[in-house]
Amino acid sequence: MMYRYISICTVVAFELAHAENFEVKIQRMTHPGPSRHQLTSTAGTTIDLKGQTNIAYTGPVFFGSPLQGTNSSVFLYDSGSGYLMVTESGCSTCTTQYFNTTKSQTHSNSTTYTANAMGYGSAKFSGYMATDLVCLSDYNQGSSCVDNFDFFVVTKQSGMINGVDGILGLGPPVKANGPSYVQNLYLGGVISEPVVSF
Repeated sequence: MMYRYISICTVVAFELAHAENFEVKIQRMTHPGPSRHQLTSTAGTTIDLKGQTNIAYTGPVFFGSPLQGTNSSVFLYDSGSGYLMVTESGCSTCTTQYFNTTKSQTHSNSTTYTANAMGYGSAKFSGYMATDLVCLSDYNQGSSCVDNFDFFVVTKQSGMINGVDGILGLGPPVKANGPSYVQNLYLGGVISEPVVSF
């Protein structure tokens, strides 16, 4: 069975395979402030994506074994960058301390990527490349997870927007963009095409 994450205001689109009884219903939530979109399965799983003037979207990302994170986490879903970045629990200059690497049984330093600094607009990040389980949902892990995925752990930063836990780069799978989460979902047979759209 196939299902597609899409929204009235063109949020991130993923085609996901597997999960026999998993159907996504999209609801636009009306309230003052930023737009919100819910992705809801018939099994009761909901992934909230929040939009700011329909140009910037945020949503959850989960890390490690056992999974760490919440559905209310704030990761920028960005089609213009490639790396996944997450604030580390020991980052004293970060406004959030999201991922505790010492509590994950599967966390290790990356043997493929060696970056120790990154820029994102005017923001500057220091840290290291790690490898671990990464998921978009804490439900039915296989349906949105990439095992042994390389990502950047932020240990020091300046210029990051307050309250942001990290950035999920969804850019094209080219070497300069770093490891591609979408390409890894595709290669793992989780999605039928490596396609993201806003």
